[in-house]
Amino acid sequence: MESNCRLLQDSICITVLSTKGTSFSHNSLGGSEVVGDGGDDMPLLSLMIISALAEEALQKPPKFGLKDGVYIEKVSENAIDYTEFFTTTTVFATRRGMLDWVIEVGKMHNIVIIIARSGDGLGFGTAKATLTCERAGKYRLSKSKVAIDVEKFTGTKKMSCPFRLQAKEHVGGGWSVVVCHGMHNHDLPNYNEGRAIIAKLKPHQLSIVKELSSSHVKPNMIMAILKNLDPRILTTVKHIYNARQKLKTETMGGRSVMQQLMKLIVDNNYVQYHREEVGTNVVRDIFFAHPSAIELVRLFPHVILIDCTFRMPLI
Repeated sequence: MESNCRLLQDSICITVLSTKGTSFSHNSLGGSEVVGDGGDDMPLLSLMIISALAEEALQKPPKFGLKDGVYIEKVSENAIDYTEFFTTTTVFATRRGMLDWVIEVGKMHNIVIIIARSGDGLGFGTAKATLTCERAGKYRLSKSKVAIDVEKFTGTKKMSCPFRLQAKEHVGGGWSVVVCHGMHNHDLPNYNEGRAIIAKLKPHQLSIVKELSSSHVKPNMIMAILKNLDPRILTTVKHIYNARQKLKTETMGGRSVMQQLMKLIVDNNYVQYHREEVGTNVVRDIFFAHPSAIELVRLFPHVILIDCTFRMPLI
């Protein structure tokens, strides 16, 4: 038995041909019918299987809107079409220039544009790049999380947003952009501040955070300095804290807090003494002092202890 399933715009038609010339056709518009050349009837079991296949096919949402097989979710009737904002006849000299323009236009309308498929291009006019909304596609569970409780990883921004742009390289260089679908199937935020992709720290900003953090400048002050340097920055204080934590982790190089402390004591020639629990190597207590402090104690062995918390009555 040979089966053939084809998609006809708004209808689904499944045709099954038996070995004896009898065919059964089921479609979403005209129901089911059995046609043939007068041969033997089709077995009842085959009819049941065909009916089940037809019902399953009819329950699946149809694909529409694109020729490359990408599924497009239906959008609300009140959805705003952003096609006019991304429509341009400009041929950009470089791929980077094209991406910068698209990302900047997206920021103006609170849309985060990401690269779904990339093509760098060598000037032959064959490269393409697909640009989508950050909420395009569907969540895919990582292989490393398969054995972990899935309920902890169900949160996702992906909701098959249909918004899509297509960038194409020209022969000899240059890039152009066309809009494949200009609508979203979700509400857009009212602001861009703090959004993960467009608000992350740039390399030169990360260098400033690293330098100021090493000077013990507070995150709020670092944020104020960055805003003073770039008033259009979208970074928040949370990004500063995350960057500082990441820098701290990189500096420690996988060492624990106590291991890092001992390393700094040795690297800076501090005088130290510590005691450990026998058999566990757990530090019970530790004493360390700067070399200059040891030198001062040697010069001034007599120390006067003053209680600075004692308050004298005013006379």
